[in-house]
Amino acid sequence: MGATLAVLAGLGLLAFFFGSTGGPKKGVAVSPDVQLFYVVREGDSPAVVADRRYVELIEANPEVPTVGDPLNPWSSGYNFARFNVGDKLKLPRAWNAFVDQLGNFAGSTTPFPS
Repeated sequence: MGATLAVLAGLGLLAFFFGSTGGPKKGVAVSPDVQLFYVVREGDSPAVVADRRYVELIEANPEVPTVGDPLNPWSSGYNFARFNVGDKLKLPRAWNAFVDQLGNFAGSTTPFPS
């Protein structure tokens, strides 16, 4: 099986699709087996990318240096030590349910069907 790199909807999302799926489908959640990435763009911050779930984004990228106390993330200024345009960050796989195969977001409460 080959891997295909897909740029999803021009939103800075990248995904690796494996095997023959017949192509990405609108309204169908990305499989939890697929790793989604986000490429940081001008004006982005962890809060812009992940809203109130930025700690999950940080935890999905343990290789990226952080500042603050990870044991007390909400009150210690816990954040990425750097957040540069062009950085490629892994998105938590739990978020796949909220992104369809074309890169559209379902919102934060209702996932797409898989």
